Amino acid sequence: MKKIIYVLVTLSAVGMIVFNMANAKGNGELDLFKMASVLEGENITINNWSLQARQNLANVQAQKKMDELSKEYPDMKWEISEEDEKWEAKAVMTVDNGLKETLRILSTGEGDHMQSYLIYEVTGEGWQKETKDFLKGAVVEKISDIFHEKAIIFSCIYSEFGDKMNKSLPSHVNDLLQAFDAKEIETLEEDSFISTTAYSKVFSESIKGHSDEMNLQLGVRNQGLGGKTTLVVGTPIITVEY
Repeated sequence: MKKIIYVLVTLSAVGMIVFNMANAKGNGELDLFKMASVLEGENITINNWSLQARQNLANVQAQKKMDELSKEYPDMKWEISEEDEKWEAKAVMTVDNGLKETLRILSTGEGDHMQSYLIYEVTGEGWQKETKDFLKGAVVEKISDIFHEKAIIFSCIYSEFGDKMNKSLPSHVNDLLQAFDAKEIETLEEDSFISTTAYSKVFSESIKGHSDEMNLQLGVRNQGLGGKTTLVVGTPIITVEY
């Protein structure tokens, strides 16, 4: 079986999936906070995290949307790249103390098959009070300002364990599923890697899979004797390489 390195749903595929999602502009707690709380309860250190808001631009032209955002955020500098059936504009909004905010506008395909997306992403290191305050304040406000309709929110957390972890990978995954009060849907298991898809009532967003709702993905990899074990948790899916 071909070794799976990461789980990544492409933008075009996302546009075809039916989502049951909470309003990111509402007063509910971000799923990223819920995920972090569960991991901290398991004494798991948060090394890195990411939050991504994504919206299909439908009939809005990508260039027009870039012009609108340029007026709203005049200090941003856009970098534009073009290749076969792909146009992308990218602007870094903030880089400060391990935090990075990025705006992207992406168009793929051509003619009647053209699809465009607006993506706002913020990434950071660690999980301090300042991080939480920034997410609750500036990030939620920007999501509300940037997206005039509901945005799909993806949250991911990356952690590393030392070589003294005394649990097997399956035991570690099972413990995490229990911590998230999650029902396992599908698992891919190899010698040094496990990827599990599940559903948990903890989170507010979900994806309609082939037969079941899903909103939790776990990826655990052992780097070998003396190496680290890495964990990536994502809701409703993992959107980063691991």
